[in-house]
Amino acid sequence: MNHKPCDLPWTHLYYHTDGNVYPCPLLVGNRDYKLGSNENTIDELWNNSILKKLRIELLSGAPPKECINKCYKHFNACHDIYTDALRQDAERQRGITSKDGRCEPNHTLWYVLESNKCNLKCVYCSPGCSSSHAGYVKKALPVDYTRIYDVNKNVVEIWFSSGEPILQPSTYSILKDLIAKDKVDVKIRLITNLTNTHYRGETPYTLLEQFTDVKVFGSWDADGIQGENIRVNSNSDTIKNNIKFIKRHNIDFYLVSVMSILNIEDYPDFHKRLYSEGLIKKDQVRYFNLTHPEHFRYSILPLKIKERIKVKLLEYKNWLSDSTDTYPNNCHPCKAIDKIINCMMTGEGGHLGFSEENNTMWYMEFLKWKKLKQHNSHIKEKSLVDIAPDLSYP
Repeated sequence: MNHKPCDLPWTHLYYHTDGNVYPCPLLVGNRDYKLGSNENTIDELWNNSILKKLRIELLSGAPPKECINKCYKHFNACHDIYTDALRQDAERQRGITSKDGRCEPNHTLWYVLESNKCNLKCVYCSPGCSSSHAGYVKKALPVDYTRIYDVNKNVVEIWFSSGEPILQPSTYSILKDLIAKDKVDVKIRLITNLTNTHYRGETPYTLLEQFTDVKVFGSWDADGIQGENIRVNSNSDTIKNNIKFIKRHNIDFYLVSVMSILNIEDYPDFHKRLYSEGLIKKDQVRYFNLTHPEHFRYSILPLKIKERIKVKLLEYKNWLSDSTDTYPNNCHPCKAIDKIINCMMTGEGGHLGFSEENNTMWYMEFLKWKKLKQHNSHIKEKSLVDIAPDLSYP
């Protein structure tokens, strides 16, 4: 099997809210790939024996099974979103890596996860990503997080991510520091749940306007009661107003939707509604394939329901056919829909363990979850029957 080269071990360290540092997000929680803690120095983490071994394996063309199973076989996701500049830098770093896997610290990509502080309690989320699930805030970055990156030397691209970066002080301090050092050419990517535009009287969008290459990704899966019961504590009207606020700042905006059993059948109509209201263009959507928890995967649906949804997705694909291709990996939205359909029918594209037996078991778990939530909804005057209302026993 031929694999695209993974760039992360040469450009990135992933700080997680469990207090540990890993080579990439997909390896979080794997003790064999824990490089150290957020109290270790960059030098200690960068040439940790685990990371050096991983570089050697990747250079030899024999990636470990963890990479094959969790990334190479189904995703290559990081390769798809990497800019040409980052890929070229990673290639340069690979060329000067020593035989033992050592290379100079080169933190060109920084994925900022300050903590799990978040105001939403999305049903598919977890304590590591949301303080609303954990009941308390879990820090990922050390107190002196500025030592992680060197704005005068290496950093090329920064992603601000969960919990909710609009509510994280590091978002503002890092942006201000970059502006003060005239590093406005650093590529900025921010992922927000769209429920807030301000924090302590400040908005990051006036800061973002000063950078030359900015993209904001808004996470939203469905509107109305259905969406508010997926992303608990959200409000559809507020989200729509916040999208308008972001677009007034002349910032490239994209919707990022988590595709799951909770929204896959209704998603085409959701996108069309936003399009008709002038909130989202046809090519301003990115689809994130939910893989866990398994009982929220759309591939677990009975075949009869899958066939019904497939018809609707193909009609949606036809509607998207005249959209502009703005994907960084040259993946037109129509190709993205083809991948979703293929994953739904075969499990390929991230749904490991796909089988008729497993799918039946997980679908029954989904129905149990839905029935339980319907009877124990904590959202006043709203019933979780409005999540995936058409999904039931075939």
